[in-house]
Amino acid sequence: MSQGALIVPHPSIAQRYYIFHTNGFIHYTVVDATPTSLTIVQQNQPFPAPTIPGYSLSNFMGFGTTLITNERITAVPNCDGHWIVTVGGRNNGTYLVVYNLTSTGLSFQSEFYLGPNSPGFYNFGYMKFSPDGSKLAYADNGNPFQGIHLMDFDWQNGTFSNLVQIETASRWGVSFSHNSQVLYATNWS
Repeated sequence: MSQGALIVPHPSIAQRYYIFHTNGFIHYTVVDATPTSLTIVQQNQPFPAPTIPGYSLSNFMGFGTTLITNERITAVPNCDGHWIVTVGGRNNGTYLVVYNLTSTGLSFQSEFYLGPNSPGFYNFGYMKFSPDGSKLAYADNGNPFQGIHLMDFDWQNGTFSNLVQIETASRWGVSFSHNSQVLYATNWS
């Protein structure tokens, strides 16, 4: 599993956290965590379906209709909370799907077309925001997306632009330097 879980703080309630988890489907659990206890507030909540029709959805284990995704999920802070980004398949391709996590909950924000749907939707690798939130690097180990892709991110409105493939070799991990100027990558094998 590449990025099967992500924990982000609740935007307005101290000691409350969202735990996002993927296993081909994406859900979240909300917990209150103190130094001496952990209380589940909500468990296995489905991601809201994107408002654009055609996404692959499933009623996984009876928890409600949720987005079918691969194992990529990442986040970056915004003015009201966090942008949560995952990968979703739609009838005409594979997309980065952006959600806005605010004090009122999780809502679909935007999408960004990556390319054809099959078989790349099921490939694996990491995606990572730069520390300044201006770039997203996306590593992939198989066709049609094999390699490293870099794109701009507007953290004020949650949209991507300027997708560029910067390498074609099969890759797995990506990370940025602390100053967002250098991108590091690891091999698939």
